[in-house]
Amino acid sequence: MIKKMNKLLLLLSLSFYLTASFASPHKLLHTYSEVLNSLSKGSHLQVISKLSDCSPSSTDNIQLSGIEFNHFVVYTSNTNGQKSNVIGMSNTIAVHPKLGDTSKYISEYIRMHIFENGSVEMFHQYLNPDNSVVTASKEDVATYTCQLDKGIQVYEL
Repeated sequence: MIKKMNKLLLLLSLSFYLTASFASPHKLLHTYSEVLNSLSKGSHLQVISKLSDCSPSSTDNIQLSGIEFNHFVVYTSNTNGQKSNVIGMSNTIAVHPKLGDTSKYISEYIRMHIFENGSVEMFHQYLNPDNSVVTASKEDVATYTCQLDKGIQVYEL
């Protein structure tokens, strides 16, 4: 009887834990200030990109992508005499190459800058994982200009 009660208690505890974790979805961040505040609290971010909504519009087969950023830097940029605060983040992940031997991986380097006005610059390039040299194709390097909530959605995890 006690074993059954322990199992029931464990089951109830587990269901409460799972319910609580689903009850608090990730928070969508809409502005530079919200992103900065989230990072200042130590939160991790997940970025969902739909590059077909950016400029230039992506013609890639990838319709939607997501990446987590755990490292960042906040700095002041001076462009044409205009000062602006910028959040810079980058990450490198292993991905299958677009063409060729799919049993091998290449590295994809992704860098993102979020500007105070809500514009976002996303840069990516494919690298040889052995020596970090950019792969041969010019198509393997691209820069996109997007907006928070248009092409780029940032979630606090």
